[in-house]
Formats: sequence, C-alpha cells, structure tokens
Amino acid sequence: RASMNTLLLTVSGEVYITGDNAYKQLGDNTTTDNHTFTKLSFPDAGVVVKEIHTGEAAAAASGQCYYFLTENYGYAPNDGRLYVVGGNHVGNYGNGDTAQSGYVVQAAGGMTNIEKIWVGNGYQHVTVFARKTDGAFYGWGAGMGHNGASYGLTLGNDSGTDLTTPTLQINPTGSSNLGFTPGDQQTLGLHGVQDIKMNRAHNGSYYYMTTVALLTSGHVYACGFGSDTHATLPKSAWVTTSDVATYDKWTLIG
Repeated sequence: RASMNTLLLTVSGEVYITGDNAYKQLGDNTTTDNHTFTKLSFPDAGVVVKEIHTGEAAAAASGQCYYFLTENYGYAPNDGRLYVVGGNHVGNYGNGDTAQSGYVVQAAGGMTNIEKIWVGNGYQHVTVFARKTDGAFYGWGAGMGHNGASYGLTLGNDSGTDLTTPTLQINPTGSSNLGFTPGDQQTLGLHGVQDIKMNRAHNGSYYYMTTVALLTSGHVYACGFGSDTHATLPKSAWVTTSDVATYDKWTLIG
C-alpha cells in the first residue's frame, strides 16, 4: 500500500519531507525511513516550488511518488517545469520509460511553461495531465483504472495502453489532437482545460476510474468507467438512458 509521508512547502519554495521511504520518495537513493524533516534536493539549483502533488496507488507494487511544479518566472529552472521523486510503475515520470530514480528528477520529458497539473490515482496506476501557458493540454501515465482490466480508460484516448511520454490532447492551434478533435475545438470553441477531476471508486473487488474535464468554453467532457451499478459518470442530455456511460474516448456530457 501507499507509504506515509509529510511534506512541507516553505514560502520561499523549498520542500522538506519526512516518513517512509519504500519507493525512494525521500530522494536520498535509499529505502531507509527518516522521521525527521530533511530538505529535498533538486537536480537544478534555485528551484522555487509552487505546488506539490501526490501520485498514490493502492497496490504495493506500484509505489508512491510526488510531483513538484515550479514557479514560472521565465528563466530556468523556474520556467514552469515539473520534477518528480518516487515510483515510476507506469511511466508516470513522463520521461519515456518506467525506470525509477532514487533522486528527484525533471519530469514530463523536460517540458517547460507548465502552469497546472492534475494527478489521478488508481489501483496500480498514476495518471497525469498538464496544461501549458499556451493552453496545450497533455496526458501521460496509466491508460486504465485497474490492473489488467478496462475499468475506465483514464486518458480518453480509446486505449488502455500506458503512455510514458506526454501526449498532446488539446492543441490550441486546432491541429491534430489525441482525444479532443479539431472539429470539437472549432465548433465549441474549446481552447483549453480549466479544471480536471479524477475519481476512484471501489466495489470491494475492483477500482473504477473516471476523468471529468471542465473546458474554458464551459462544456464538460468525461472519459472512464460508469455503469448502471457503478454510476461514476453523470447522465445528461448528451447521454441516453440506455447508455451505461462508459467512455473510452473524451465524450461531451454537459
């Protein structure tokens, strides 16, 4: 199961961490627990962190990780870049592989100008979405909600395959997209994602995953699992009463 840690973010953007270290999430390249607060070391000097996000899986094999989004002052390393430490079971570092580092590393393949991220947690899976300052929207990590079965395709790309590199889902220029089509953007004026909510439901045997996106146009899209018995996705005028509301692709629901 997930480890227990406490993280502190100071007003100057430094991070201190204490607790379990089973997945090397203390960033010291060991698995030795440490129950005193220790300043987390970053690979670049002068990092100013503005947000911390937890990647937490329910299964022990998956591990636990933490994401650190920097301020965007327009110069490195505080140019809206993302760092990560801990488990990388499904390529949730976004660096093209599933290799785990014992130290804090830059995530998302070195992407910069990230202004917001969202992290969803499943059974053995962590899914990450990122929005850049130009509105471009990317996703990577787990492609489905439960290990070995399609209980919600959390990336909305009609595939349960995990993505180990950030993959474009909304392009503000209206060119090719993974989940949202150019036609959607041109017709509905969808130029960016305002907010994301990722939900995890459990029926005693399986985890059911849902992702809901609120777009800047005011429209709501969803992907993932929802049935008559596990209704994690809402019904609406866009969904018929006979629809079990399980969406492998991003689907307009409101």
